[in-house]
Order: sequence, then C-alpha cells, then structure tokens
Amino acid sequence: MFTEVDLSQQVAVVTGAGAGFGLAFCRTLAEHGATVIIAEINEAAGKRAEQMLTNEGLKAKFMLCDASNPDHMQNVARQTADAFGRLDIWVNNAGLSQNAPSELVTPAEWQRLIGVMLSGTFYGSQAAGQIMLKQGKGNIINIASINGVVAQAGRASYSAAKAGIIRLTEVLASEWGPHNIRANAIAPAVIMTDLVRGNLANGSANMDVYTNRSPMRRLGEIPELITALLFLVSTDSAYITGQTLRVDGAWASDHYL
Repeated sequence: MFTEVDLSQQVAVVTGAGAGFGLAFCRTLAEHGATVIIAEINEAAGKRAEQMLTNEGLKAKFMLCDASNPDHMQNVARQTADAFGRLDIWVNNAGLSQNAPSELVTPAEWQRLIGVMLSGTFYGSQAAGQIMLKQGKGNIINIASINGVVAQAGRASYSAAKAGIIRLTEVLASEWGPHNIRANAIAPAVIMTDLVRGNLANGSANMDVYTNRSPMRRLGEIPELITALLFLVSTDSAYITGQTLRVDGAWASDHYL
C-alpha cells in the first residue's frame, strides 16, 4: 500500500528547472510540501519559473547555475544548505540534445553535451553528496534516458552521456549507501512536452515514427514521469538505490532501433 508522499520540511534542488521536465519536477515536489530550488542557467526562465510557482502558493527560489561548472554546483548546494539548514533531494535534470553524424560532431559540441549532462551530473551529485554525508541522509535522482540503454544513430554524445549517468548512479549508490544516501536514475523515452509538441507541429519530429517505436503505440505523458520521481523520493522506495527506472513504454525491451 502506497503512503502519502509528504515532503514538508524537505529542501530539493532541481537543475535545468526553468521549463520542461525540471519545472514539472519542481512544481510536484513543492506541491507535496518541499521547498524547491530552481537551478537554471537561463536567468529569465529561472525567474519566470520562480514567480509562477510562488504565485501558486508554493515555496520556490531561483538560483543561477551552469550545470557544467563545478563551482556553480558547489555554490548552489552550499547556499541551499546555508539558507535552509538542510539539503534532502537533489535532481540532476539539466540537459541538451544534438542529432548529428558522429563524423561531423565537433570537439566543442562533444564537450558541451558531455559537460552539461555527464560531468554536470557528477558535479551536482558531488556537491549534494558532500552535504548529505555530513547530515547523514539524502536522496539523489539522476535523469538519464532510454538512449542510455539502447543506441541510436546520430546521438553519440547524448547516448554516451546518458549511459554514463546510469553507471555513475550505481557507483554513487554503492559508495554512499552506508551513509543513508540513495541514488537512483530515471530513463524516459520521448515524453509529450511543449518542446515535443512544437517539434511535431513544425515537422522536425514525426508522431508515426515515435509511436511505431513504442510497443504501447503512444508517447509518455508528464504525469507518468512525475509518478516515477515521486516514488523515488518517497519512503516507499526506502530500500531502492542504484536503480534506473525506465519510463519508456517498453521501447528498450522491444529493441526498437
């Protein structure tokens, strides 16, 4: 039997939280009582997200953060702990994407994607972990992707970063488990976001291609992704760590590529 998810008195940081998954995660965590830190590189988007959530009566604060910069991650973690006296949940969500033949990917493009997603996930986990180790508990959620499980042509840097996140999650869980710190990942397939809707509308994505890849013949929805996050931050998953929860409608199981 599932318990009610009560995050009151808890403090959560979500990177890349100005829009999309990150903003949805922040809203959900705040709706369940948490104070949320919107760690976002786009200042306008971050401030807009903060205003949106506070207008809804939720506890939210924007902090400027480039996930690929370890000093930024350290500053966000430290400022959060100093301001609120604790850091309970850290969600490494910041990401970007590229689709290009491997022979055409430039070193700068490679470094940018790896820097934000794989290095950024490590920097964020490290900054959060240093505080969580001192307080004797914590929960880290890393946003991977189904492309970290199965390969896709044209996505060398993205797939490499996401696969690295999955293994990094396992390492963190094994190291920090004795200190009551859990680390898990979520690996979604394509989820229907405003960005995906825009890509479908402008023709840069094709719904038939998406749905034919999925044994369930549809895309995932934001509430289905949020449910996975809530489970992993709840006491119902207290003995689950080092895992990657696939929210993919069996894309990977069907080896769609």
